[in-house]
Amino acid sequence: MASLSTPSAVRKVFAIVELTEKILASGLNMIDLFKFNRVKMHFRDIITSSAILKPAMFLSYKTGGHMFAQGILGNDAELTLNPMLISTLSAFGRCEIKRGFTCRIEIEQTFDGFPGLISALDQCLQANAQWLATLASSVGTTLDVHLERGKKPNTRWTSFVYRDFPIYGGETVGDLLRELRAHAGKVQETPADTLVVMQMDLFSSDHTKRLTNVDMQAGRSED
Repeated sequence: MASLSTPSAVRKVFAIVELTEKILASGLNMIDLFKFNRVKMHFRDIITSSAILKPAMFLSYKTGGHMFAQGILGNDAELTLNPMLISTLSAFGRCEIKRGFTCRIEIEQTFDGFPGLISALDQCLQANAQWLATLASSVGTTLDVHLERGKKPNTRWTSFVYRDFPIYGGETVGDLLRELRAHAGKVQETPADTLVVMQMDLFSSDHTKRLTNVDMQAGRSED
């Protein structure tokens, strides 16, 4: 009797789509699934058509998504942020996820460390990794992002500089990082001796807070 240690038995198992799907879904993380996706067309076809594996790779939303304030409004789908997004943002500086009526991502960097954040964002985006095209979150909801640069050291009256912007449902990790890079550039342009910085867009529609894909977001708001 053949065991799974023999090549022929392994081929027979992986020839069965349902078994392959269960094996790939049992304990493999997002990065491992992307590696399998590149190994063989058979695996790629299964992964890209699987209702189980696609959400695990943030290629599609979980069933029951597309709701504002999931926990408060009682949606069954749990809001999870893309692990590649979290690990990337955490490497850039202090990153905190706050959950309330909406999910808020707060990214803080020191005054002197801020140019390094911009450089790291540029390198990340230029690498064009496959996971940049994956969804930012597990369900289709708007994320609020707060970017802050600390005040200049050894100055008494200067202030920290911040930018707030939304990331909409359907947007990818790459979309979020490109928007973050655009706002980081605006923060970097602010003079170091600025006393007070305020975003005067509190009463404007969300798409006007965007620096990338503004026309697309404006079009959505008119639907």
